[in-house]
Amino acid sequence: MSLAWRPALALLLVFASFLLAAHFVRAADSIAAPPDRPGLLVTVGEISHDRAMLWIRGDSVVPARVSYGVSSDDRDVRRAEIALEPDRDNTGRVSLGPLVPGARYRYEVAHDGAVARGTFVSAPAPESDARARILWSGDLGGREHCRAVEHGYPIFRAMTRHRPDLFLFVGDTVYADQR
Repeated sequence: MSLAWRPALALLLVFASFLLAAHFVRAADSIAAPPDRPGLLVTVGEISHDRAMLWIRGDSVVPARVSYGVSSDDRDVRRAEIALEPDRDNTGRVSLGPLVPGARYRYEVAHDGAVARGTFVSAPAPESDARARILWSGDLGGREHCRAVEHGYPIFRAMTRHRPDLFLFVGDTVYADQR
């Protein structure tokens, strides 16, 4: 990769992660949520070489506990608490960092009896000449193609086996005008 492309690629990765790479994780260990509430939702975005933003939405205003660290290092686990704001539909966020560039992180969010776990990869250092594995998708979910509401998007499980560094989910994921 030429030197001229490095800043542009780093900016693209950060921008894409901010807008498109965030993904919602329904808590696998979640207690049953009322039918009109989705349970604990977690997304990680705005990922750069030294920071990431973790957003959550819960079913109550009970503060959420977050622990995170480099996947290969059990000794350096960091902790944070997120206050959820009732006037913002019980959402909250916390900045994770400083991060090690190009490292895979794992996180765990605990909130009101529910737990969600996931991973993300910090962007490479801006001056590095690193490869990135990028997956992209779009036009999922219309007329129940590729998705059943009770099972989410099964294709995502197959996609995660490729261990992407960045996932671009490029739209047409809600078809509210179809029956």
